[in-house]
Amino acid sequence: MACFPNMILLLVVAWLYLMIYFMGIGELLKRSVATESSVAAAAVIQREYINLGGITWAEVAVAGHFLLLGAMWLTRDPRFVKGWASFYGSKEKYVTDACCAVTVSCLLFIFPSRRPNFLCFRKSSDTSEPSPAPALLDWKTVQRKLAWDVIIILGGGFALAEACQVSGLSAEIGNFLSTFGTLPRELIAVLVSFVTILVTQITSNISTTTIFLPIVASLAENCGINPFYFMIPVTLSASYAFMLPVSTPPNAIVLAFGRLELKDMMFSGIGLAVICMLLTQIGINSWIIAIFDLNTYPSWAPNVLTTVNP
Repeated sequence: MACFPNMILLLVVAWLYLMIYFMGIGELLKRSVATESSVAAAAVIQREYINLGGITWAEVAVAGHFLLLGAMWLTRDPRFVKGWASFYGSKEKYVTDACCAVTVSCLLFIFPSRRPNFLCFRKSSDTSEPSPAPALLDWKTVQRKLAWDVIIILGGGFALAEACQVSGLSAEIGNFLSTFGTLPRELIAVLVSFVTILVTQITSNISTTTIFLPIVASLAENCGINPFYFMIPVTLSASYAFMLPVSTPPNAIVLAFGRLELKDMMFSGIGLAVICMLLTQIGINSWIIAIFDLNTYPSWAPNVLTTVNP
């Protein structure tokens, strides 16, 4: 909710910036006129859309499972009322969002990919012998198409973050960064956003956030500042990976087509990252600060200002 206005603002500004950078401001202001090529492209798209045909049983089934997953996530623990996870009593803490995803994934291996031809599912015009239908998903397809590298990146990022936390590295870095506590908090937020943007160009978003969030939280606690004031900019800045093809898989996909050179991605990405960082700072010091009451130190954060070491 807090980041939704920021998302809309960044989307519009990023589109304007990229249009001006690659097409020029003159092309942006030019009135759109349908050309022969654009009409032909529209005709191709329309023809391919018609060739798709009607929606199939399998597509409806997958959409239904997706809606089921969303409903399970939303109703597991709505906070304002008890969710279905409360039925497990003392074991409620073991029921997480991952349980919902795994349950629906298992259902995909069971649910048929075509309409069954027996009992009430059988059409009156169907005279074929009842036969089993293949499931929506099979293990061979999963092995071939599942992005195992993403799972390894996610797991590695969480493991690295946990290691930093358990070993005390996050706390040590936070204590070191607390030397900058005399600086205005707005400047500290800019600095942590800048460092996060640099790091996320060469590491995954998950790894960046899982490492930096505990660090900036410790920094905020040492400075007596609401931790969200630093954590929100870091979380958003970890997604500003626009400069290198290794920053995020979509960048590599775009560069692989050969229409863009590395210098195009770097130079346009630098400007876009700076713009996004500035807009994030505007957001954190306006509507976000009001939504989360960032001027108040929360009761759930450690009261480091009154802690006395023996």
